[in-house]
Amino acid sequence: MRIKSIFTHSAQAIAEGALISLLVVGLVAGTAFAAKGGGAAGGTTTSATLSTDCNSCALGTVANFSGSGFDGSQPRGMVAVTTGGSTAWAGININPDGTTSFVWYMNPSGAYTFQIYQTSHKRQQLKATLTGVTVQ
Repeated sequence: MRIKSIFTHSAQAIAEGALISLLVVGLVAGTAFAAKGGGAAGGTTTSATLSTDCNSCALGTVANFSGSGFDGSQPRGMVAVTTGGSTAWAGININPDGTTSFVWYMNPSGAYTFQIYQTSHKRQQLKATLTGVTVQ
């Protein structure tokens, strides 16, 4: 009887160790695949375009921006506006036809860069960039 219980206990311990090993391998592999990702923020720019109705823009005015070529199946995007070493973020709408439009209050003076991001595979991907917009 004693030999049978030792054998049973040993088999259960081995099975438990194997299960824990599989869980650890699964977690490590899953983390490695998630880290590899692709298209993280700052990723490849697509053929989407972005333009403004002013350049150079007057200080304290509201500039109109429009763009096309975005993923219409993703109704929200983010615009990152950089000037003078600071970046401000705002949410924007993307229309089903892949177009967008938004306004931005142009203050302070300087050179601006506008970048539009959309989510793809749970990551933000850079879709369009407009650089050299000046405010005087």
